[in-house]
Amino acid sequence: GLLAHRDDRGGFFSLLLEPPQMPAAEEISPREMVFVLDCSGSMAGLPLDASKAFMRAALRQLRPTDSFRIIRFSDSATEFSAQPLSATPTNVQAGLQYTDGLRGEGGTEMSTGIRQALTTPVPAGALRIVTFLTDGYIGNEVEILKLIKHNLGDARLFAFGVGTGVNRYLLSEMGRVGRGFTRYMDP
Repeated sequence: GLLAHRDDRGGFFSLLLEPPQMPAAEEISPREMVFVLDCSGSMAGLPLDASKAFMRAALRQLRPTDSFRIIRFSDSATEFSAQPLSATPTNVQAGLQYTDGLRGEGGTEMSTGIRQALTTPVPAGALRIVTFLTDGYIGNEVEILKLIKHNLGDARLFAFGVGTGVNRYLLSEMGRVGRGFTRYMDP
């Protein structure tokens, strides 16, 4: 809608633009969804179970134009596949099976998971969205936040604190620095 008015003071206008309530499927950019799961010992039990439940829901909601990666970290980081996988039913099912097999053990080397998630090339034409699931039990918060800021590029990072005693400072800052947001899940 456009409303224009002219008087002694000059011309004025008001413009109202309304985006469509829901964009058409072809208008939605392809996404590279990167899921980073903390599989350290402090995540064993209910926190890791809650992360797996989140992953089951998230993987099932991927669009056909999306690709995905699953990175688990504890003492080191490993990835489900060597490259982003298309969100085909077969690949999603394989991702679900991989996620269900994860176990909580070892220390928390968060920097390895962050490097793995952010330093690989983004598929052409895709927007990288990183979902980080952790309790944040670390002692080097400043280093982690600098690492995210330095390697983020055009990606968005969303932090999910899992458990009853999460490091809220770290996770809130991860969401802010990552140009995403932070949520907390109490198993």
